[in-house]
Amino acid sequence: TIARSIGLDFEKIRKAIVTDADFAVLADDEGTSADFDARGTPHFFINGRRLVGAQPFEKFKEVIDAELARLKTLPAGAGTPYERVMRSAEDPPGPDTKKVAAAPASAPSRGNAGATVVIQEFSDFQCPFCARAQPVLKEVRDAYGARVRFVWRNKPLPMRKDAQLAAEAAMEAKA
Repeated sequence: TIARSIGLDFEKIRKAIVTDADFAVLADDEGTSADFDARGTPHFFINGRRLVGAQPFEKFKEVIDAELARLKTLPAGAGTPYERVMRSAEDPPGPDTKKVAAAPASAPSRGNAGATVVIQEFSDFQCPFCARAQPVLKEVRDAYGARVRFVWRNKPLPMRKDAQLAAEAAMEAKA
């Protein structure tokens, strides 16, 4: 119903779902989230720094401002600002910061590809906590504009009946 209401080709989406056309993308996102112990949703990595749950704008602001300041201390070099930050990243003493590789180029994203700060969200379309995070993410977009890029990573949780199907449908809608 949603696909039709926004003008998408439902039959094409249905065929992709039936044939598991997006299995590899979803499996990669699930594997990556497991690698970085991203168990719950929504789960964010901001330049590799973990932020879990539907957090208020102030939490995002604190981490983003710290990352913007940190970039200014790094030597100039080749690559995007995100790549420069990740080159200097250290393994954390605790579980709050992880080296999170850049998402595949095919991952759904919003914002400037060369943004200074990259927020990767591991999320589930049926998660009520994930939905609560969206107004805060809009605040972040409004406050930081082109300096922040958002990347969606699928993490459909098995306890939600249609989460896997929603993730597959979304990947097809993007395609």
